[in-house]
Amino acid sequence: MNRILDKSEAGCERYEAYASVDVPGQVVIVERYRDAAALDEHLNGTAFKKLAAVLQGRATLRVVRLQDFR
Repeated sequence: MNRILDKSEAGCERYEAYASVDVPGQVVIVERYRDAAALDEHLNGTAFKKLAAVLQGRATLRVVRLQDFR
């Protein structure tokens, strides 16, 4: 697959992808953004829209916003 997600995107502080050992074919991508505005920009940006288009009908794309406990 072509590279769709770009960890050099403005505001992206962390990008990690994991394959589940329990659920074949399940992938979890963890991204950390500088702030809510940077995340919103990402979710409305070209890279995220390309990913959603590629996954449409093939997989479920779910965004979960998490709170940092630091």
